[in-house]
Amino acid sequence: MLALATSAGILLYLFLVFGVFFSKVFRIKPDPVNQLFLGLVAVNSISTIASLIVPVNIKLLAVILLTSIFLLLFIRKEIKAVMKSFIQDRTILFLFFPFIIYAFLISLGPPRNYDSGLYHIQTIKWIESYPVVPGLANLHSRFGFNSNVFTLFSLTSLSDLFGQEVFAVNFVIFSLLIYYFVKRLHSTFLRSSINNLFLFNLLIFISIITGTRFISSPDPDYIVINLIIYILSRLFESEEPLNEASIDWFFPLLIVTIYTITVKFTVLPLILAFLIIYIRLHIPFKKTIILAGLISVIILPWILRYIILTGWFIYPLSSIDLFNFDWKVPCTILENERLSIIGWARIPGEGWSKAAVMGIQEWVPIWWNNHTTIDHLKLIASFFFPVLTLALSFFRKAKLQFVQISALFTVIVCLAYWFIMAPDFRFGSGYVLMALLCPLIYLKFFVNTTWSPLFKPEYVMNIIVLLILLNFIIRNTGKGFVSGSVHRLLKPQEIEIPEGHSFTTYEKGGIKFSVPDGTNDQCFDICIPCTPYLNGNLELRNNSLEGGFRVRLKE
Repeated sequence: MLALATSAGILLYLFLVFGVFFSKVFRIKPDPVNQLFLGLVAVNSISTIASLIVPVNIKLLAVILLTSIFLLLFIRKEIKAVMKSFIQDRTILFLFFPFIIYAFLISLGPPRNYDSGLYHIQTIKWIESYPVVPGLANLHSRFGFNSNVFTLFSLTSLSDLFGQEVFAVNFVIFSLLIYYFVKRLHSTFLRSSINNLFLFNLLIFISIITGTRFISSPDPDYIVINLIIYILSRLFESEEPLNEASIDWFFPLLIVTIYTITVKFTVLPLILAFLIIYIRLHIPFKKTIILAGLISVIILPWILRYIILTGWFIYPLSSIDLFNFDWKVPCTILENERLSIIGWARIPGEGWSKAAVMGIQEWVPIWWNNHTTIDHLKLIASFFFPVLTLALSFFRKAKLQFVQISALFTVIVCLAYWFIMAPDFRFGSGYVLMALLCPLIYLKFFVNTTWSPLFKPEYVMNIIVLLILLNFIIRNTGKGFVSGSVHRLLKPQEIEIPEGHSFTTYEKGGIKFSVPDGTNDQCFDICIPCTPYLNGNLELRNNSLEGGFRVRLKE
C-alpha cells in the first residue's frame, strides 16, 4: 500500500505542478481535470526526452521533483485555486472516494495482462537501466513497440526504493476520469435531474468502472481506451458554437490526443476531428506556431526512440524505409510482427498467419462466425448510429454543433480503420462505446424527480453510486483482486510466475541471457536481459548491453 500510494501521490503532484505551470505559460484556462492531463503529457514527455541520454529511474525522478519545487515559486496562487476547485464540493468527494479506495485495492494485485509478462515489464526494466538501447528490438521484437507511457511507468516505478516495480499510472488516470464523470453526473443531475446527458455520462462512468481488469498492469491499452472515451465524450458534449474561448478546451484536448497517439500509434485517425475543428476555428498564426512546437516536443523524442530501438521510422511499418543503421531490425522480422498483429486480431490462434494475408471477403465471414450475436449487434449498431445521427443532422432533424459533427465523422473513420486493421473488440472498445452512445447527444428527454422528497439529488446520486459500487465489488471480489490486499501494507503483489516455470541461461559476448523453457514465452519480471527466443545471428554491437544489438545477416 505504501509503495502504490507513494507512486500515485508523486504522479498526481507532478501532473498538478506541470499542468498548472504550462497552462500559465501558454495563457490558456483549461478546467482542472484537463490541467492534470496536460501535466501527464508534460511529465511523460520530459521522461521520454531524458530516456534518450540517461536511464529513467529514481535519480531522474529526484531531479524532476526538485524542478517542480522550483516551479512552485511561480504558480502558488494557481495551485491553490486548482486544489480549491477539487475539494470545495464535499458531495463529489463523498461520491468519488469509495471507487478510488476499491480501485486502489485492486491495483495492489499482481499485473494480470499476458503482455505484461511477455514484454511490458521487461521494457520498463530496460528503460530504468539504460538510455534507449540501439537495436533492442533485435533481442525481442516486441521491444520495438515503443509505447510512450513506458517511460512514465519507469520514472515512477520506485524499484530502487521498494525492490520491485510499482505501477500506479493506470490507477491515477482511472482516478482522474472517475472524478471528472462523477462531477459531470452530479452537475447534470442538479441542473436537469435525469436527462439524456445524465444517461450518457452514467453509461460511460459504468464502462470505466467495470473496465478495471488490467488496472494493476503497466498496460498501454488500458490508458488508450479510456483516453479515447474521455476525448470523444468531451467533443460529443460540446454544445457551444466555436469561438475564441474554444481554444481553452481545444488546446488541451488536442495535446492529450497527440499524446494518446504516441501511447499507441493505431489511434492516429482520432486526430481527424481536431484537424477539422482547427480549420474552422481560425487559430491565430502565432498560437499555431506555438502549438506546432509543443506537438513536436511530444512526437519527435518518441520517434527518435523508435529509430534507435528498431532502425525504422515507425515500427512495424516497412513502408517507411529511411535508414540503414547496423542495428536495423531485418525486414523479415518486421513484416512478421506486423502480420501477427493483424492476423491475431482477425482470427486468434493457429490460423493467424493465413488470416493476416486474406482478403476482406475471406476473413470477415470467419471473424463473424467466431463472435457472438451480441458482438454482431454491437458492431452493426456502432456503425449505424453515427451514420444515422449525421444523416439526421444533415436533414435538420437533429440539432448538432460543428464539433459534434466532426467527432461523429471521426468515430466512423476510426471504427472502419479498427475493423479493417485489427478487429479485436478489446482494441476498439472505446470507439464502439462512443458510437453506441452517440444518439444520446440529440435524443433529448427529461425525467422530473422533484415531485417526491425521496428524489432529492443527493439521495438519488448516492443510491446510484451505491448500486454501481456494490455491483463492482460483487464482480471483482471473487477474482482474488481484493483477497490479501490488506496484507500488502508495503508494496503491491508482484507478477505471478506459474509454478514450474524455469529459464535456461545462455552466454553471448560474455553476457548471460535468460530464455524461458518450454512453450511459455514470458520473461515476467526476472532480471534483464531476457528474451523468449535467442536468435543465433544476434550480436552485441560493442560487447555491452548499453551498446545495443544487431542481427548478422546470412551471406
